[in-house]
Amino acid sequence: MILKIEDSFFGKFSDADIADFCYYAAEHGHFIDCEPQHKVRLKKCVAKHCGTNQKKVFMYALNRFTHLTDEHRIYLTTINGSAYAADILKSLLQKPARLLLENKMYEGPVYKRMIGSYKHDRQYGNMYTLLEIACNKGWLEFANGGGYGGFEEYLKSINNGEYKDIVKQKFCTLMDRDMKSAILPDNRDPLFGFLSGGKNHHTLADSDIYTLTFPLYIWHLWYKRAIENYFPDSSYVTCSYNPIVIWPADPTDRNYKKIVDKGKGRFHKEDLPKLANSMSRYDYENGLQHFIVNGQDMSELQLFLLKIVKII
Repeated sequence: MILKIEDSFFGKFSDADIADFCYYAAEHGHFIDCEPQHKVRLKKCVAKHCGTNQKKVFMYALNRFTHLTDEHRIYLTTINGSAYAADILKSLLQKPARLLLENKMYEGPVYKRMIGSYKHDRQYGNMYTLLEIACNKGWLEFANGGGYGGFEEYLKSINNGEYKDIVKQKFCTLMDRDMKSAILPDNRDPLFGFLSGGKNHHTLADSDIYTLTFPLYIWHLWYKRAIENYFPDSSYVTCSYNPIVIWPADPTDRNYKKIVDKGKGRFHKEDLPKLANSMSRYDYENGLQHFIVNGQDMSELQLFLLKIVKII
């Protein structure tokens, strides 16, 4: 994230709090955006109120603060420090971002590997490198929502507790489509309404989902049926599965088939992380749906990862 500092920031907070903000931003990989005269004041606050190690962390990060690019400003989330109470701002800077999953145990390793595969992306590699650093440093975590049916309650509960009043900025919610085509499921309208501000499967458009601008919560619905559908048959063969057995022989598009997880030769969910071992960025990109987002053409996975960038 980018912490934007203006004149009003110094009138709102004590020097001790400002020193904390500076240290937290430096320690957790955030950027500070301010005028040169503001930087002088920040350094004075840190010098007066931070310990020796905290000062070292801040001074080491100071060079990074001065290298904000247009790309950073477009894809990272900017928070205006003056708009928050001190305790909320400290939480925003300290709390790890979280990707909320239906099955953290098996899906988490997949997305961690996916992030590593995309760090050499020609268009957004700089942003995905930040994402990989966040993942390795513990600034990005994977959370288990226990299936989409528990997502709304989970988000409400944690917004009143551990992530009080900052869930909209620090969480990205991910769910399967679970349909035989690209239509929206009609069994999760309450969740759609909660995340989008009242829209349902009738009124939601692709532009409401496959975007980087959300009115409330940041979320993603797989365009294909589920994450299993994003791996080619070759990945399943590498993991000793027979594609003919694990994909039903019906006329449904391969992107929307439900993988066979019952019977002889069935797919075992615990093998999901292994599928990612052989995947390159090219393998992921092959055959993906593309969207125009803010005038830029991007694949679904490029967009999905940029959504996570928004919360780190």
